[in-house]
Amino acid sequence: MPSHATPPVDAVADGVLRLRVPVPFGRLGDVNVYLLQDRDGWTVIDTGLNMPAARAVWRAGLSSAGIDFADLRRIVLTHSHPDHLGLAGWLQRQVDAAGGAAPVLLTEREQELARYWSAAAASDEPLKQLFRRCGVPEALLDSVAEDLRRLRQATRPHPTEVRPLRFDEPLRVGDRRFDVLHTPGHSDGHAGLYDGADRLLLAGDHVLPHITPTISRWPSTAPNPLGRYLQALRAVERLDVRRALPGHGEVIDDWPARLQALCTHHADRLASPPWSGP
Repeated sequence: MPSHATPPVDAVADGVLRLRVPVPFGRLGDVNVYLLQDRDGWTVIDTGLNMPAARAVWRAGLSSAGIDFADLRRIVLTHSHPDHLGLAGWLQRQVDAAGGAAPVLLTEREQELARYWSAAAASDEPLKQLFRRCGVPEALLDSVAEDLRRLRQATRPHPTEVRPLRFDEPLRVGDRRFDVLHTPGHSDGHAGLYDGADRLLLAGDHVLPHITPTISRWPSTAPNPLGRYLQALRAVERLDVRRALPGHGEVIDDWPARLQALCTHHADRLASPPWSGP
């Protein structure tokens, strides 16, 4: 896990700060959390996992930027994966204790998917059945289930005030007007935020600069996630993007080139013969 000897906060656009919050997921290293200057405070985009190192980075980063928890006005989540959702409830509690309020905004489909992480005793059997059909050895299934139980712990406490983030309604943050884009594939209800006036895109995990986003199938996933991902890639290709702020890794300043690389990667994989094992 990367070391954060200094508060990991930097400016990545006008009125936009990035906080690099550590996550224990190998090459991902950090999740990028963004703080957008609002009219009377700050809007948070994504949060990180609830673990001691992440909480320490939040406290140090806010202090370094001169921001109090009471200054946080709302928490917008691009999707419900635990490294983006996990600290939302903790942050709400910090804001409440400081005398403020910060509702969580999440698309309706992602609210449905988030219930898996919030369930006190979610059943792992549907996932095990899916993995069995995919040929996962039986000996690995309990290990996978235990990993998921640990992830559920890292999303607690859960947010108490959650509001819908709607694709048909712009999100206004200060002087910015963001279109809320449906960019499925990595997660069914994944949302991107596009400020056409500044040509700025908060891309979440839809487009990453250093790896291809995971396109996975879970028991609750809508059919054909890869097909929906590629369709969403073609849709965002039409956007005029000067700078994209991803959920992990460095900012993307050559949007067309990164999209072309992702499309080429998947085209090559789809053209390859199916893997038949060792």
